Amino acid sequence: MLDSDDPATSDLLGGLLELLAEGGGWLHPGARVVARDGHLSVHASAEPGELLLRIPAELLVRVGRVDWSTTNGVLAPAAISPEIDGLELETLFVLTGLLNQSGKIPNLLGTHPLLADDLPPRLIEAVSGLRPSFGSARPDPISLLWSTRCFRKSFDGAAPEPVAVPILELLNHHSRGANAEPTNGGFAVQAQVFHDDECFLDYGRDRDAISMAILYGFADKSAQCAHSAPLQIDVPGVGEVVVSAHGRNENGELMPMIVNGDRAKIFINRMTFGDSFAPVTELVVSSGIDVAVSQRIVDGIREANIALLEAVSTSASDTPAAVTLREAADIQRLVVVKSPIDGDFTARSAQSTTAKQISEDYFDLGQWRVSGG
Repeated sequence: MLDSDDPATSDLLGGLLELLAEGGGWLHPGARVVARDGHLSVHASAEPGELLLRIPAELLVRVGRVDWSTTNGVLAPAAISPEIDGLELETLFVLTGLLNQSGKIPNLLGTHPLLADDLPPRLIEAVSGLRPSFGSARPDPISLLWSTRCFRKSFDGAAPEPVAVPILELLNHHSRGANAEPTNGGFAVQAQVFHDDECFLDYGRDRDAISMAILYGFADKSAQCAHSAPLQIDVPGVGEVVVSAHGRNENGELMPMIVNGDRAKIFINRMTFGDSFAPVTELVVSSGIDVAVSQRIVDGIREANIALLEAVSTSASDTPAAVTLREAADIQRLVVVKSPIDGDFTARSAQSTTAKQISEDYFDLGQWRVSGG
């Protein structure tokens, strides 16, 4: 089950697997945990849809109930709530050791766009044109680390809090990856296998490449959508069009398009490009604006986004964080350029306007943030 190039990492991963067995969890017999140069992943000889992993509630680590510190890039629990004991406490120490052995804090400090201190000012300005909060505050590295690795879960009816889920959090992202599901107080995930037998999770919720780069610190080559930047543009023959880019509800779910105003000034809460979206049809359905006018509006928004993304690409330097942003911008520009702008919106519209039931076990990767991005 282990394939590691480092003996210390092997010991720590073995410890996690022992805790998984002790807690009554389960890992597919064809699965193996792979460690290469500090990068961790999960691979499996499994059919899509087979159960890959089940993590019991006893192994969930409530990281918000720990006071964390870091010295020279080494993460350490400075104070631990007495509520954390038993298998959860053991898992906490093994997970912390694994994060340190893999160099996660130094890697974030060296490569993450929200932490990098070597981004060119022009690049920061260009990215801020796409996501205005970028560069407004530098997050705490420890909080950023957990924001990229934690789920959120409610305990005893209280507000959801961040939890680290051992082994499950090792799965990398792909936009067509599996979804983790709450089960018996813990989590379960089915196998979704792509290249080289690697299993993936979908971190996304229809996040685009720029959002993934800012939040998680990598360029998502699997991104299948692109959300418009906030814009205020003049569309010939139409008038002023404002895209507020406020397209998600309080639970982070993508909202349906909402259009207000008149022919002199049109307000749109969001516009999304990608194979699963049809922005012209969506605009017609949401506003009653005729197809020809909607086409001009969408074309104007598309061209404005392409210009903003090109500005990111041309402003980037060769430092790791800048390269990540440039690659993400190039991916997103390609999605926008190749995206169909018209089509059958019926299924997508029905999906967007149907509110999901949010259970007390509701969770989402990347929702625990302190500031920035």
